Amino acid sequence: MSSLFNAHVLLPLIKRARRHGGRPLPLAQLVPADIQRILVISSTAIGDTLLSTPAIHALRRRFPQAHLIGLLHRRVVPLFRRYDELNEIIPLRRSLVLTAWHLRRARPEVAVILHGNEPEATMLAYLSGARYIVMHPQRHLLPELLSPFAGAEAYDPLTEHSIIARLRLAGLLGADTGETTLRLPVPPETEQRAAELLRRHGVGAGDVCIGFQVGAATRYKMWPATSFMLLAHRLLRANPQLKILLLGSAREASLCAEIKSGVRDHANAIINLAGDIDLPVLPALVKGLSLLVTNDTGAMHVAIAVNTPTVSLFAPTDPAGVGPIQDTERHRVIKQPPTCTPCVTKRCRTPFCMDQITVEEVWQAVLSHPVFRGMNGNTVSLS
Repeated sequence: MSSLFNAHVLLPLIKRARRHGGRPLPLAQLVPADIQRILVISSTAIGDTLLSTPAIHALRRRFPQAHLIGLLHRRVVPLFRRYDELNEIIPLRRSLVLTAWHLRRARPEVAVILHGNEPEATMLAYLSGARYIVMHPQRHLLPELLSPFAGAEAYDPLTEHSIIARLRLAGLLGADTGETTLRLPVPPETEQRAAELLRRHGVGAGDVCIGFQVGAATRYKMWPATSFMLLAHRLLRANPQLKILLLGSAREASLCAEIKSGVRDHANAIINLAGDIDLPVLPALVKGLSLLVTNDTGAMHVAIAVNTPTVSLFAPTDPAGVGPIQDTERHRVIKQPPTCTPCVTKRCRTPFCMDQITVEEVWQAVLSHPVFRGMNGNTVSLS
């Protein structure tokens, strides 16, 4: 169901709340020293939640005394159980009414909408009872539910990187907007669990591992399976000592199995982990990789957050908006233009634009990566 359709269940509650509460207050009336409880909304997928962490960090530093409450998507919550910049996490449930009830009990004074499906995110912020609701109003479906602020109409958040746009929102509350680092905890126990998982699949502590994130949330972001096969074959022919780990969810297991079966000469060096990775273990697993070759998806942002080098593949989406902007020497970005105008995005079933990315250019990006010019004093040969 669409977010717009789901939000209809909140409309009666919105109408009732507006009769008693009116419009959120202008930001000019906010006194930062009086703020004790802040709701931060970033309620979509893993990647978008990670893109919000610099703004959350900025708010944490600006309001050290405040109780920060995060509204996160229920599937993302296990990844952030040990994320200490939030004092409390409320999952976005299937029942929006139940979610609204939990938010109301949290009693935030300010709600900051960093990322969410609209109009439900704004409606939930309003129903939380927050008197200040902070979001850029451009192209918004319900601007009357947002706090007015000076200069709001002069800025379009779609024109710059998502991290910067979200930091701008934190900046409206006086936060420092200069730090763009993604933040994700990697507890020691998850590193132990990752090592145990790899041992079960025959991967030792001394093995050099390259990860392939072959899936994505939607088909139009995915590099062809045959291209991943050819890249794997080339890598393993150059260095048979490598291990290639195929990452993914349970629904991507068959795709990963297809790629593994297509590299028969080196089948033992290809490890299909799709469906066998508990979400809290993913950051530790990615942290142990020498390199991740990845579509534009959550695993890419996890790798950036845990300082794992990447080669990331873009065509319909724009790395200028969601790609790596920290530690850029660690990351190689390959971008091809969309082939269709306009791009139909999630309705695309045959992403010709991703087919434009050749195995040769990904191979060259891997070869050029510093991690393969020297690792712990040893040279890792790929050619």
